[in-house]
Amino acid sequence: MRLAALVGITVTGIVYSTVLARIHEPKGWEQTVNNAIFHYVVPVLMVVGWLLFGPRPRIDRATIAAAAVWPVAWLAYTLIHGAVSKWYPYPFIDAATHGYGRVLLNVLGVLVVFVLAAAAFGLGDRRAARRG
Repeated sequence: MRLAALVGITVTGIVYSTVLARIHEPKGWEQTVNNAIFHYVVPVLMVVGWLLFGPRPRIDRATIAAAAVWPVAWLAYTLIHGAVSKWYPYPFIDAATHGYGRVLLNVLGVLVVFVLAAAAFGLGDRRAARRG
């Protein structure tokens, strides 16, 4: 669960800052502050928390695969819900606009980021554990 949370919020920060920030326009100071906290501050603090507290050495391939269950389930639900409601929470998964082929490519891109982040945390976890 901790790896799923760590990778999930890290990927959220990466995807927001590289893809969504330029098109997202928060309205008012409340949305601006909430947006900054959720998309920038929390991802950085999660990584800092992992660096300081671990877990060590618990991240292996099976843990990474288990951590991927939640985002895959969320994506399946989101695509089904979007097909019914015609509403998608992010423009890059809007199948009504882009079609399922393009959405699949976009999702694969996010999946690559997810796997790379999880692998980086796993590698860092093993190295930190060796140092004691």
